[in-house]
Order: sequence, then C-alpha cells, then structure tokens
Amino acid sequence: MKLVNARLAGLLYVAILVLGLFSEVAVRARLTTAADILASEGLYRAGIVAHLVYLLAETILVIILFRLFEPVDRDVSLVAAAFRFAAVVVQAASLTTMFAALLAARDGSPGVPLLLDLFRYGYGIALAFFAVCCAATGYLLRRTALGYLFALAGVVYLVNSFWLFLAPGHDGTVTAVLLLPAVVAETWFTVMLLRRGDRPFAAGGTLSLHERGTAVRR
Repeated sequence: MKLVNARLAGLLYVAILVLGLFSEVAVRARLTTAADILASEGLYRAGIVAHLVYLLAETILVIILFRLFEPVDRDVSLVAAAFRFAAVVVQAASLTTMFAALLAARDGSPGVPLLLDLFRYGYGIALAFFAVCCAATGYLLRRTALGYLFALAGVVYLVNSFWLFLAPGHDGTVTAVLLLPAVVAETWFTVMLLRRGDRPFAAGGTLSLHERGTAVRR
C-alpha cells in the first residue's frame, strides 16, 4: 500500500477520533483530582498512552494530507501541514504534565491541580494552531459545504483558545453546540477519505474530472 493513500488517511482519522474521545471523555473528564488518579491509575496511564498513539497517528496524517492536497494548492497544503504539526508538538510537550500529575499524586504533592491545568492550557494553545490548519483545509476544500464547515470549525477553535486566556474563569471547555461544526466536518472528511481510496485530489480543485461530471449529473 502506498503511504500517500486517502483510505489510509481515513483509517488514521478513525483511530484519532476514537483515541481522542477515550482520552478526553473516559480519562481527563473523569479523573480530575489526585484521589481520582490514584484510584484509577491504570486508566489514567492508558489515557496517556492513548493520547501518545493519537499524536503518532496525527504525525503520519500530516504527511499524507500534505501530499494528497499538494495538487490542489501546494502552498496552502504546506500551511495546513505546518500548523497541524505545530499542534502535535505543543500537545506532545503538554502531555508530559499529565504524567507529572501522576507522579505528584503518588508522592502526595499538592501540585496535581496545577499540573492538570497546565495540560489544559497547553491543549488550548495547540487548538489555536489546529484552528489555522482547519481554515487552510477549508480553503483547500473550497466550493464545497465541507470546506465551509472546516473554516467555521477553525473560527470556533481559535475563539475558544483566545477566550481561555482572556476570560477569567473560563476552563477552555468547548460547548457541544460550538463543537458541532468541527465534529461534522471531521466525520464527513473521514468518510470522504475512506471512500476515495487511491484517487488524488485534482489540481486546481477538490474534485477529479470524473467526480465533477458525477456531481453535475446529480
């Protein structure tokens, strides 16, 4: 199988969505204190490992998406890849604070809440970079509803990240309503990649000539 393959990108996206949901919903949203972490240490460690695998998958995905979108617009594809990879780097650095929180909890240190907060703020910074990636992806998918959704998701992520630092008391949580464009866009994109297989994106647009003809007939 070629590395630059839309179906492989789709499979990586599925893994990223599943691992991300597990890390966020099953681990970070539930284990918020030193007592929680110590009571479910195995689950907490699994959450860290899941997030690490998530980041490895993201790194591979950066390369594949850059190559898939290169015929559409190489410069914009490079921007999307650079900002997505920057988000990966920031998250990887922030992940060390999650493990530090575990060590602090085992030592009885009072610094666990601070370390968990540091991860949350680091994640907020990563989302700011990812927001630019979403906007660039929206441009690459221009003239489609999916492109508009990605652009809207980028705006939501960026506003949320800035609000995290500007608004006292805001914990960085993205509400379900605000997260909806991103969830729909990434799910839709995943399905599109899985169905696309080996077909590259066409130069000068997001649909091949065959797909354009199909779209017109529809």
